[in-house]
Amino acid sequence: MTVMLLEASIPLSTLLYVVLGLAGSVALVALTVFLFKAASAAGHIGKLVKDIAPDLEKTLEPLPETTKNIELISGNLVDITDELADVTPDLLDDVEGMLNALGSVTESLSSVITGVTDGVSSLFSGKRRKPAGSSTTSQVLAIAGALLGLMKKSKEKETAKKKKKKKKR
Repeated sequence: MTVMLLEASIPLSTLLYVVLGLAGSVALVALTVFLFKAASAAGHIGKLVKDIAPDLEKTLEPLPETTKNIELISGNLVDITDELADVTPDLLDDVEGMLNALGSVTESLSSVITGVTDGVSSLFSGKRRKPAGSSTTSQVLAIAGALLGLMKKSKEKETAKKKKKKKKR
């Protein structure tokens, strides 16, 4: 009888080649699967782009007109701000004039009220008192003169504004 030894010796380099071959085959299969999925995804993306393209074109069509409108609006805003810059000082002058006139009227009204109250109190008191200021009729005449002066001043300002506007044009 012969005795057989069941030993096998495999060189290390051959074992390394086999392991590398198996790893390369697995990597090749994985790469193939990845490429098929990438190709499928690219097809889906292409289909989506084709589906969206008409709507996208419809959306982009009015953009040039919109930019023109925006340019017109911004031009109008510049014109409006220029006009406001021109009109605001005149408006402030008018408001100042009105406030001055209102102050004059309130002073005159105060004088009239003082005169009337002095007159009424002198009627009911036993003695005749002299009014605090000048006579009531002179106070009324002073108020009327102040009001006429204010009206004359406002007319002069209006004519000056009209002349200014004509010069600008």
